[in-house]
Amino acid sequence: QNNPGILKPLVKQTLDFSKELRSPQSLAVMAHALAKISFRTRKSINDSGKLWELLEENIVEVAKTEETIFDSRNCANILWAFAKVNRKSNQLFRLMENQVLFRIDNFNAQDLANTVWAYARVGHLSPKLFDAISHKAIEKLDAFNLQAIANTVWAYAAVGYSSPKLFEAISHKATEKLHSFNSQAMANTVWAYARVGHPSPKLFD
Repeated sequence: QNNPGILKPLVKQTLDFSKELRSPQSLAVMAHALAKISFRTRKSINDSGKLWELLEENIVEVAKTEETIFDSRNCANILWAFAKVNRKSNQLFRLMENQVLFRIDNFNAQDLANTVWAYARVGHLSPKLFDAISHKAIEKLDAFNLQAIANTVWAYAAVGYSSPKLFEAISHKATEKLHSFNSQAMANTVWAYARVGHPSPKLFD
């Protein structure tokens, strides 16, 4: 479980058949798995650099075609994966933005939070996307868990993008769940409100 080396045969096979790794689903699954393994083991998988280059190249190429559509989970998982390993690709994040905006109505609360977190994590600001996620997050706020709330406000604050309506809506929702916040989620939330200068007496009193 903690030895990425055991995956060497799978990695080699993936690289050998790289041209066949073209579907949005397979690309998303591979990226998500690679990021989770790297994060959990705190080690780099053999040839991970080549794998990430392959994934980035294929995702970009597939996303450029008008007939290809990444569903909401594929979008969120790909963006989360690249951000989790801090692999910034302006072209990939720009192309995936179009996919996200096209599918935004199908995003659930977790996918919305993961997506906006990913853009903030790599420092890729997209006002159009942040506005769209803000509106959709307000609609689906009841479905946000504590981590999703904390990650969302952190993302807007991290890139310095103001969304007063979202922060106001979240302050009411967070107040209802204060007793459930862990220390890290609370710290991130407090920092975010302070960072954007959004007063919330109910949240901080």
